[in-house]
Order: sequence, then structure tokens, then C-alpha cells
Amino acid sequence: MIGAIGKATATILPQATYQRLRIYSGRLRFWRSIMRDMSGVAIQDKLWLSLSFLAAPLTAAIRLNEWRDPVLFHDLVLDVADVGRFALRGRTDDLWHVAPIRERAILACVRERLNPGDTFVDAGANIGFYSVVAASQVAPSGSVIAIEMMKQTAELLRRNIELNNASSVSVVENALADRGGEALFASMPSGNFGQASLQSSQGDEHFEVLTNTLDAVLADVPYIKLLKMDLEGAELSALKGALKVLDRIEAIIFEHHELGVFNSIERILAQYGFRVEPLTDRDSLAVRTER
Repeated sequence: MIGAIGKATATILPQATYQRLRIYSGRLRFWRSIMRDMSGVAIQDKLWLSLSFLAAPLTAAIRLNEWRDPVLFHDLVLDVADVGRFALRGRTDDLWHVAPIRERAILACVRERLNPGDTFVDAGANIGFYSVVAASQVAPSGSVIAIEMMKQTAELLRRNIELNNASSVSVVENALADRGGEALFASMPSGNFGQASLQSSQGDEHFEVLTNTLDAVLADVPYIKLLKMDLEGAELSALKGALKVLDRIEAIIFEHHELGVFNSIERILAQYGFRVEPLTDRDSLAVRTER
């Protein structure tokens, strides 16, 4: 019935108007999932979350022709059902990055592949959603290496590790590239820390970061069960800096935005005995098939 109504609406309204209505309703559905899966810890956290939700019919209507994250009006601490506790920054994209419905296929893959005693590498850890998930999976004897290049985000990552008593997680504050020891500038759209990138200079804010390689970071790690790379376009460069450690990795989740970059990554991984299969429209899983 709902599908029929949607089709009828699409035929009545101009295409541009219909697309904006779809985006608007999608944003409101996302807010409903937030209120279902998340709760404020302290009274002030509950208040700010409720106020942000009540304002959603207005904030969700802004800039319907472009991507827009759900807006929290203030810093707060949330409990995310079946995941953990996270401190979030107001008026940033942090809330989007701790939503369990955001990347269901990746979340399921991390949970299915990690077991107690395993090692997980979270390259592009952001504020620590997957690091916290992985820490609970590999406990009590496993380890998580969380790599984040943005200083402010890395500080919040450490706080979230503490909030979840995830002592198995260690933080490396570097940008990943094919060469280490270089000072480069990353950029991001204002408030969108999850989009901080070495590959784009079009953001409103710019930060100096220091590069490192996965070969150097993981030099003393004997075996990695799963590596996740979400580096906003720098995945190929990071992979070129991991050629020595690839033989010690069982599986890799990686994001890709361009077909040419995906093809280059796939060729390198094939040379090292990996088979690549899709996870989402822009994320793939590489699984080792040869030793």
C-alpha cells in the first residue's frame, strides 16, 4: 500500500519535488531510529537529545539538495543500544557515525569475523564506533589498533575508549599514506570530521597531519584478523604503504568512491592472494584465499 502511494506521488509531483520529499522523509526516519537506539546518559544529555529530536522537522528541511547529517544542538554523551557509550560533539557529524543502522553490512561483518583473541585494525577510526564494537568482540585477550589523523577527533576517540573501558584499544594519531614522516594538510567541510581527507582540498577547514604507513604501525603485529580502511579517498595510498604487512592480514574492509581507485586496489590485493567481494555500493571485503 505504501509503495503504491509512493508511486502515485512520484507521478503527480515534479521529479525534483518528489526527490526532496524522499530525502526529507528519510531524514525523519533516521531520527526515529536514533530515538529508538540511543539514549542520553545524564539528565542534560537526555534534554539536548530530546530538543534536537523535536527540532528535526525543521532542521531536516534545510538544504534538501545536498547531504546533511542529523544535527545535535550541544555536546552530549549517549548510550547506543548493543554497542556502547559515546561522547559526541554538537553541530558535527558525530551522531551519524555512531548510528547502528548507518552501515549494517559492515557492522555485521566486523561482528561475524572477529573472535576473542583476534587483532583488529581500525584505519580511519573517527570517534571509535567500530573500535568499541571490535573491542567487545576480541575481549579478553585480543587487541584493537585505532588509527585517526585528526587531533581533535583522536582526543574524542580516546575518551570514548575510556567510557567503554576498552583497554584493549590503542590509538595511533597519524594519517596513513604510502610514505611516513611527511607533514600534509587535510581538509574537511566545517563540522564534518568524518569527511576529513588528504585527497581533497575543497573543505572549509584545514589541518596539518603527520603521515605514517601501515607497515610501520603494524611492524610488530604477528597477525591481523581484520583491517578496516575508511580513509576518505586515501585507501589506495594507505594500501601501498602496507605491502610488507599484507601477508599477515586475513581480511580487509575498504571504502572506495571511484571505479579507477577500486580497480587499482583490487589488482594489488589479488597479487597478495585476496578475493574481493562487494559489501555495499561503496564498500568491499577482501578475503585471503591463498597463503
